[in-house]
Amino acid sequence: MRPTTHDRSAGTDRAGPTPRSARRAWTSLVLEIPPTDADALLAAWTDDTEIMKRQPGFVSAPRHRGIAGRGVFLDDAVWDSVAAFRTAFTDPEFRARLADDPATATASPQLFHTVAVPGLCAA
Repeated sequence: MRPTTHDRSAGTDRAGPTPRSARRAWTSLVLEIPPTDADALLAAWTDDTEIMKRQPGFVSAPRHRGIAGRGVFLDDAVWDSVAAFRTAFTDPEFRARLADDPATATASPQLFHTVAVPGLCAA
């Protein structure tokens, strides 16, 4: 699985002079899996995260499970930068580990930076 990103890791954010490549990055991965395979997914996530935790730039990886019982999960990992994420995602140990993830899961990965919204939040 490859991350989908619209970030070009160059230039500056329109909200200020901070280079995009120097800002934290969030990877949000929405997974759908048959509820009967949920335990296998959670075990695979544990193994995947043990590898990612050792990578430079890893910050955290909270996991979320949908409450409707449909087998929807959200992996919302935080990285020091887009470059740190990309380096970790291409780690040979991690790439080999992905072959053990449940084949019944469908994933929709995205890569994000926060955005500033005046009066509500800072980037």
